[in-house]
Amino acid sequence: MKEDLTISYLHTTPAPPLDGTDAVHNEVDRLAALFNGTIINLYPFRRPSSLLPRALYGWHRLSRLRALDQQETIHHVFSPTLANYPILNLLQRPIVFSVSANVGSKRPAYLSKMKGWRRIIVSNSRDFDLLQSWGFTNMEVVSPGINLSGFSRLPQPPPGKFTLLLASAPWEKRQFETKGINLLLQAVKALPEIKLILLWRGLYINDLRQKVDGLNLASQVEIIDRKVNVREIMERTHVTVLLAKEAGLVKAFPHSLIESLASGRPIILSDLIPMADYVLKHECGQVIDNFTVEALLRSIDGIIHHYSELANKIPEDLPDQFSIKRMMDHLSQIYRSIV
Repeated sequence: MKEDLTISYLHTTPAPPLDGTDAVHNEVDRLAALFNGTIINLYPFRRPSSLLPRALYGWHRLSRLRALDQQETIHHVFSPTLANYPILNLLQRPIVFSVSANVGSKRPAYLSKMKGWRRIIVSNSRDFDLLQSWGFTNMEVVSPGINLSGFSRLPQPPPGKFTLLLASAPWEKRQFETKGINLLLQAVKALPEIKLILLWRGLYINDLRQKVDGLNLASQVEIIDRKVNVREIMERTHVTVLLAKEAGLVKAFPHSLIESLASGRPIILSDLIPMADYVLKHECGQVIDNFTVEALLRSIDGIIHHYSELANKIPEDLPDQFSIKRMMDHLSQIYRSIV
């Protein structure tokens, strides 16, 4: 049943080259369907770049934004990090601002320009506590929602090589380094007894193949550059891995890692990703606190030698913890409290 509120949903990242492969865009599609929403993108290009100043976002849609500001109840902005987009200062309707990855590490110099925002939404207590220390009082934690209806505890994969899965491809070329893809390939090179599956999304596929061929890893690395049924991939995967050299590169709770746990597969992730706190609490994977091949190899070894123990500690109520309905109900309460 649709809500009677009308919301404009404002993206700050481009749509993925392969439809349906970006978690934030999928989430906004669901919200727009429920809340009679209009979706527009403040990012002006089709390909992402961290070099574009945020001061330039949205001006190509100025007339559309002004029209929406007259007809919608609330504007809901989705951004990887806590950032000031000057065009938002022109809007009169209340603004809800969701941080999908990480609020950052420094108190914003533009704090005074953001006081008009009615609510800042984060997904974890790590970001909430940091915002509180910076003097914010209008933030709220909303647990992420993800459709896990197609996922359930799977039996262990069939006999064969211990298999890692990476389901977070780079948006920019430099992310081969910062998202740990180069690191993973080096680890696979050092461990001929393991296999790596890479779910890609159309960008820099030739660069990837050159790296794999250059390291003679064709027999150990499987590249899947199309939209797939992730559950089927999980059936032959032992562990899902996601690394980050910098804060804010990936969602605080990456969907691929939640899907992995829902499938009964432990995970490996960097401590910069807020979901690391969840993994440490439940002891259902390995957290890397050092961005080196040696640290990654130790984590892989730890997963291999304690696999059943880690898999058995995955919470049984995980689907309820990450329920879409729970997330939608929480956001509806926030919207109505603002109105």
